[in-house]
Amino acid sequence: MGGPRQLRLQGRSGSAQLKTTTSATPEPAGQVEFIPTEVPITWLLQQVKLPGGLVGAAHVLSFKIDRDAEGCRTPRRNPQVEAALHAARELCAWSKRVCQFMNQRIFSKAERCAKVQAHTGRGFLALIASTHQPSELFVPVLPLFEARAAEEEADAAGGDGDGGDGDGTLVSVTAAAAEAASTPVLRIGDINAMLAEQRRALEAKWATLADACPPADDGSLLSPVELKLSIAVKHLDDCCSQLSQGVDYIEAMLKKQLLDAVGRLVTPADFQRYMDFHGQRLFKPEYAPKPFCFAVRRPDHYPEGTLTIEHLSPDRSRGAIHTSGAIHTICRRVAEPVAPMSFALDAATRVSFTGERFVHAYLAHQFGDPPSPPPSPPPPNWRSPPAPCTSSGASVLMLGARARQFSSFMLLLGRMGPAGTFEQKHALILQNKDAVDIPLMLEALPSATEFRDAISSLSPEQQRFAKAYRAMQLEGSVFGILVIQLKPQLEALLKLPHDALTKEIALTQQLLDLFIQYQIPSDLLTYAGPASASPEEKLEAVRGHVAAIYKMVEAAKEGELHAARQQAMMEQPFHEYAESFGDTSAGFSLFQCGDASARSASPPDSPPRRNARSIQRTASSASAAPPPRHSAAQKRVRMPVAACAAGAAPPGCGPPPPPGASFPAPTAKATPAPIAGPAEAKANDDDFDTADDVASELDYTKIPSTLDAKLLTAEGGAAIRPTTIKVGETWTKRSQKALLGKPKEEALHTEEQQREKQAAFDLLDALSCSGALPIACCSLHVVVAATHAFDQSLLDTVIQQNVNPIEKLERSSLLVATTIHDAPAGRLLRDEVRERVARFAAPELLGGDAAAAGEGAVADLP
Repeated sequence: MGGPRQLRLQGRSGSAQLKTTTSATPEPAGQVEFIPTEVPITWLLQQVKLPGGLVGAAHVLSFKIDRDAEGCRTPRRNPQVEAALHAARELCAWSKRVCQFMNQRIFSKAERCAKVQAHTGRGFLALIASTHQPSELFVPVLPLFEARAAEEEADAAGGDGDGGDGDGTLVSVTAAAAEAASTPVLRIGDINAMLAEQRRALEAKWATLADACPPADDGSLLSPVELKLSIAVKHLDDCCSQLSQGVDYIEAMLKKQLLDAVGRLVTPADFQRYMDFHGQRLFKPEYAPKPFCFAVRRPDHYPEGTLTIEHLSPDRSRGAIHTSGAIHTICRRVAEPVAPMSFALDAATRVSFTGERFVHAYLAHQFGDPPSPPPSPPPPNWRSPPAPCTSSGASVLMLGARARQFSSFMLLLGRMGPAGTFEQKHALILQNKDAVDIPLMLEALPSATEFRDAISSLSPEQQRFAKAYRAMQLEGSVFGILVIQLKPQLEALLKLPHDALTKEIALTQQLLDLFIQYQIPSDLLTYAGPASASPEEKLEAVRGHVAAIYKMVEAAKEGELHAARQQAMMEQPFHEYAESFGDTSAGFSLFQCGDASARSASPPDSPPRRNARSIQRTASSASAAPPPRHSAAQKRVRMPVAACAAGAAPPGCGPPPPPGASFPAPTAKATPAPIAGPAEAKANDDDFDTADDVASELDYTKIPSTLDAKLLTAEGGAAIRPTTIKVGETWTKRSQKALLGKPKEEALHTEEQQREKQAAFDLLDALSCSGALPIACCSLHVVVAATHAFDQSLLDTVIQQNVNPIEKLERSSLLVATTIHDAPAGRLLRDEVRERVARFAAPELLGGDAAAAGEGAVADLP
């Protein structure tokens, strides 16, 4: 059988002769091959029908949008309009190819011939040039709507009096269109009037071409036929382009209406704030998401500091990055566990800990770009709608920790390990108004549905490998924050009563300094007397141990300085080392100011034999750490020697008190209560309801796998992706070395972070007696993150996909909350919103819960 049958609609042949004065041909020798240019017009012909197949009858439009179709979302996003735009794209591409062929193969040669032919003048050349200019023909494709009164609907269905004959009516309306006459679509009479104007403009253009060009049957190279074809395909291109722009304009109208209704351009940050607001009205108070902001404190005590995780968003107007409030997490407070957890300091030391524990679930959202265009590239003239302003959700968080003045605690970051272990990666000591900002990076993993579809065609061996690796990824996504309070652990280590160090600021600072800087064994400082001794006697014994250790340290420093002085004098005997070292050696008498014999040598009110500048210099040389820099006003402030002897110097305000210093006896106070048990020590009782407690210990590493399995079977769970939280590379730390000093800000990179971690581990090794003493006063925060990813931007999700992202996130929040609280969805929601959520957001989750919980009125979104 032969190829498809071709129907020739129109054609002609012509020739032109060019004369040259050279032997070379003006055009390349040989015949130029013609490349066929085709376009399917099936869809176009299907939309225009003749009633009963009668020739000459009025055309009938059969285009209609099926609103009940599965893919129908908006007047722009539906299968019928997408098919029309696809046909328009093909017609645009075809018209461009035809115009290119006419310009390169015919018009260029005809223009050369016109310059030498006698019968062709300047008018013909101008006519050829007009084919390259924008068309002035009327394009009847316009995005127009008309608001009509009820009495005008009948006239709209009747065609506005055009009669329906073949001469006056170009297009008739179908019965379906007549039923929809109440819509703001233009009346059929107006459509016929615009089509008539288009036909009149084309006929006037054809008459102009017939007068300016030679007739088509004279055998010339160019005739009105070629010019008509060029102008017609260019006009077709204009109609298809305006169709695409008109449809996009209708969608832009919907977007403008939405923005006018809201009153502003809603950004992902605005949407995040709304979801935080909406979560408080969606869940019951005991299950509602709470801000991640916790006070580091013991019951009935002033807070040692605060711990927060905040959103980090860019400020485009200032080109900076700032925090925009604490994140809201679905939080479950775990009851006191049966067995303690542990973490490793090194290969030989493992520290166990108890204390309160919290499980947080953070649900982030991310809005992305629209889906990419189809594989075939669009034609050059195709005008796609402008790219929307897209912005992803919060992909970076900021962990902030701050210690108050005369307070201290330790912060450990890592991930939860198997068998009740905490795998720490970073550690930091915060004290005396120290503050640190640690960026947390969110890295989304493939969703459960994406993972299942990706491995469906793999072999069983490959699938087992992929599943094992994904299980490792899910377990590693559980982020952990451990906060350890230092004062209670110091009291337990030194065998002191509960609250013994609460008001001992200087002693606490000295103990931390000995453990961190000098790494003194805890046995040298622990109270070893009888257990029946009073709290004051135990505290005084520890003071004596501290003074003895400082005396030994200062003696060792003095011996090292004396040896260095002698070595320097032997190497350079005539140098001025004697003068410089002599004054320094005399300065060591400052550290004997607590001795009774030293105080009796001079009257109490007599001034020191050396001036204040000498005292300050010698004290700085004998101190372990260099003194902080002071401003001119601060240099005039001097601490009396008597205050130094009394041990009244605040921490971070100069060298530690000298050995042998006499500490003031503590004031009489009631016998402290015994250390509160873990079940009684709940530092945040105001923020959490007791209903959140559970009776058994959770396996934190299994939470992502449980949520993954639930999302795999849930409808629409493909949009939720497990998310790993990783600690950023650069931290920011702010500290104030002295009460009158200026705050100092520094960046902590890998080397500084390692130094801070080593200092924290040295202190932990001392506080736990190398793992022998468990840590009781601490808080563990387990954070499980997930991201609800939308394919398009926020406005495009609402306008183009006709999706309410609030309802989608309501459903995702319910899935996460039921996993964290291990409770049905109906128990978590408020009564007034349960029926609405069951109807629009999560009918499969609340199918039986809504009826069991009782009937309720449908509540609109607040």
